[in-house]
Amino acid sequence: MSLDDDIISEVYKYSLPPTPSLIRLPPLLWSSLRWNLEDQLEERWIDGIAAIAFRSRRVSEVVAARYLTPARRGQRHRILAEYFLGRWAGKLKPAALPGLALVLSDRKVPPQPLWFALGIANVRKLQELSYHLLHAGLWKELRQEVIGSAEWLFTKSRVCGISCVISDLDHCCQYMDCSETGLIRDALVLMKPSMDFLRGQMDRSQFYSELLARLDHLSSTCPSLIGQLCSQCNTWLQACPEPVLIPKSSFLQQPGGALQHTLSGPHGGVVCMDISAAAQVLVSGSDDGVVAVWSLVDKQLVHILVGHTAAIFSVKVSGSSAHCVSVAADGSLRRWSLKSGQQLLCIQEAVLLDSAPPSVHLQVSEQLMFVYTQTQVKVWRSDGAEIHLDSREETWMVLGVLGDSVVFQCNDVQIRIWDPEYRSETLVADVERPAMRLTPVNSVALAKHGRVLVVSEEGFLHQISITGHQRASEFLLRPSFLSVSEDERLLLAGCEQTLTIFSVDSGSVDRILDLQHEDSVLSACASSDSRQLVSGAADQLIRIWSVTTGALLDCLRGADVAVTSVLCYDDSVISASTAATSIKIWSLTYDTRHKPPAHIPAGSAHVAITREGDQVFYAHRQSQREVFSWNCHTGSLSDHFPVSAEVSCLELAQQKRLLVCGLMSGTVLIYPVRLPQETLCIPPPETPTQVLCLAISSQENHMAVAYEDFVSLFEITSRDSFPTVEGPLGRISLSLLHAPLSSMALLPDCRILYGTRCGEVKLADFGGGAGFDLQPHCSRVTCVTVSTGGTHALVGSQDAVQRLWALDPLVLDHTVECKGLFSEDILCACFSDSNRFVFTGSQDRTIKVWDVASGKLLLVQYVYSPVVRMVSTRNGFVALAKQGSVIREEFRCPEHISPEHNPLRSVKAQYRVTSREKDQEQQQTCVSDLQDFNPAQLDLKSMFRTKASPTCVLL
Repeated sequence: MSLDDDIISEVYKYSLPPTPSLIRLPPLLWSSLRWNLEDQLEERWIDGIAAIAFRSRRVSEVVAARYLTPARRGQRHRILAEYFLGRWAGKLKPAALPGLALVLSDRKVPPQPLWFALGIANVRKLQELSYHLLHAGLWKELRQEVIGSAEWLFTKSRVCGISCVISDLDHCCQYMDCSETGLIRDALVLMKPSMDFLRGQMDRSQFYSELLARLDHLSSTCPSLIGQLCSQCNTWLQACPEPVLIPKSSFLQQPGGALQHTLSGPHGGVVCMDISAAAQVLVSGSDDGVVAVWSLVDKQLVHILVGHTAAIFSVKVSGSSAHCVSVAADGSLRRWSLKSGQQLLCIQEAVLLDSAPPSVHLQVSEQLMFVYTQTQVKVWRSDGAEIHLDSREETWMVLGVLGDSVVFQCNDVQIRIWDPEYRSETLVADVERPAMRLTPVNSVALAKHGRVLVVSEEGFLHQISITGHQRASEFLLRPSFLSVSEDERLLLAGCEQTLTIFSVDSGSVDRILDLQHEDSVLSACASSDSRQLVSGAADQLIRIWSVTTGALLDCLRGADVAVTSVLCYDDSVISASTAATSIKIWSLTYDTRHKPPAHIPAGSAHVAITREGDQVFYAHRQSQREVFSWNCHTGSLSDHFPVSAEVSCLELAQQKRLLVCGLMSGTVLIYPVRLPQETLCIPPPETPTQVLCLAISSQENHMAVAYEDFVSLFEITSRDSFPTVEGPLGRISLSLLHAPLSSMALLPDCRILYGTRCGEVKLADFGGGAGFDLQPHCSRVTCVTVSTGGTHALVGSQDAVQRLWALDPLVLDHTVECKGLFSEDILCACFSDSNRFVFTGSQDRTIKVWDVASGKLLLVQYVYSPVVRMVSTRNGFVALAKQGSVIREEFRCPEHISPEHNPLRSVKAQYRVTSREKDQEQQQTCVSDLQDFNPAQLDLKSMFRTKASPTCVLL
């Protein structure tokens, strides 16, 4: 109130203050007033302000309508906005009093920073400032202080939760015509899953890095707000006192595109989904027995329905949309309330586990619940009373459920329809010619048409009517799945890489479209108006097709896993996978100007990338006899290299620009990238065997080729300025009892370091000297990487153990064992140019940075996709994600790192480093088992005070 000139003017309207230089509000008996009105007042939020108001909303509305006009309301928001901005703290503000003009230097207004002290945030400013700026019409200040402030976005996300920031930006979008605000809001929505995963404890450097990786491509086209935000993030990361990775390109899913939301819950891979349009909820079942209920309005988790102890087979929403039913591999059927999340019914032996096939179907009507497989069917009323099937046949097979009736096959030629409500059975005429027999492959029920469609192994489509009629027509497909559109006018059949569409009318099923995919079709659905089709495939793409023309309308990238389930809801597509814990919601009406840049196909079998990150070479599928060259600048194919057999491995000589392809036939093809038609060839050995591994030395003057029973060494030279390959110069024979090689590196002195599929690690010499057996791993060796000078090597395996070896002399420097989150096997690695650091990419979708001298973990960066290739650059690295995108990062590390630096402070994870004493020649082994490792027993302060320990250090 001391900021408001009107209040001060009213107080001193008739009498000026005795001391004009010290204008203050006169003492008011506020405590007495509060005491007298205690029964009528309460504390609550009013227009974004924490206030004391009347309990009666009617009284509040009358008072507000009478005394708080729109002009005064805006003035009040402006005053409070200026207060939280600290605009008048310690500054001069004129006081307009009747007959007196003063300039006051103090009105008891304290400064309002975001942080009062370390760990003490200004919560009221975070909660109220954006609201007051918006409703006061202070658009410039709102853009500078809130929307375009990286510090504000991070601080409020950390203190109040990222959902509060998203809600603020939603509110701003309603009043402001600013597309950049919407893009920033979308970026935070895309970041929400990782924030939720870290329980809001994301570090500032992680927050800025991810925000920069999503917005960098927009900074040039939106310089006023997004460009300012990216500049702030980049400036802070450049000056960060801790190790950081600074994105140099936008490699994460970008805002404004088709991906709108990612629903992440505490469950495993999503097996099945169902939607209640009336209740606007999504129900999902996972492979760990969890049923989740999501709100499609605010995209939030509503209920976790816990009760099943095994994978969910199917979930269905009842016709009333008030309940859902689930059946799982633990044999139980459970009915749940969608409103309260409570279990209403549990039937323990709904499925006979001994005889249940992998496919269990669930059908729910208002009165009955059906659980059926091909060989059994069980029916219950809504109250849980079971209705037994009265059939005199010993052998029968369920074909489908129509309403409250079951269609089943009694023998090879006879079909019956059973009504459990009236316990009546109808005999359908025997299977007619030309089929004569019926061996079902797949079936689907058309409830509106009153028919069941059955595809048989004999090559026919049988249409069985609930009235007792049936007919057969030729059908040459063996579909992996069948589904129908909501209006039952379209039948969708997936068969290998083809999605076939049939038109269904009252009497026939006619083939109208064949939609070709690049990989196996796993799921499909039609929009509510049956004008568009959506298909999910094993290549991690979601395709949108036109029903009328069969044209591919759009291709949605970013699923990151094979898409096993798709559903249509309004103008959105909901996708899920058994290999992922998240559910993604995509918009079909997004602005195509924000379509993410194209990249190589996800999950390519073999890949290689140039040091500049401008070109990627890949073989999409191992069976594909062609290697493609992808231009990252144009986002298109630039060349292709035909091969004579299936590709088994791929390497690239960076300086000499030679692409080396190892084939299953044992042949090695070498393509000069600039002259691909001048192909070099190393013929296969006398005994046909496939190429297992390739390795090129750091100087690129030698190359090693590993076959099943030996390794050969070749020299890479040039004649007449054209590259040639000489050799073999040497050969190392492998024992018959030796496991196949899985990864290999060639040292500058032509020794090879390799690991096998069984975990053995060995250093061998082509000169014929005795090899050295290194400490083995417990599982497959996935990565062997040598530093540029050949002084160190990193060996990683599937057991989440990595060892850093010094090669001259050969000693084990560090053994790193990880436990908990971010502890999956290493897929690739590279040393920095200075050999101070080593970067690793893991199956857990992270990039980690390790210190070579100490073996300590310096940084963990989540990149949403496993990294399969890494190449070092002058000040960082270029990497290729499994999803196909190129990652460019700069690594900055201060000369002195604080002993309190903990890269795992945001996650529940542990790692242990076992190092050798530098003054000892022999390595020291691990002194304790990881399972017995208790970080609470460590005295970290004494560790950091003393010299390096040969035991374990936890950061």
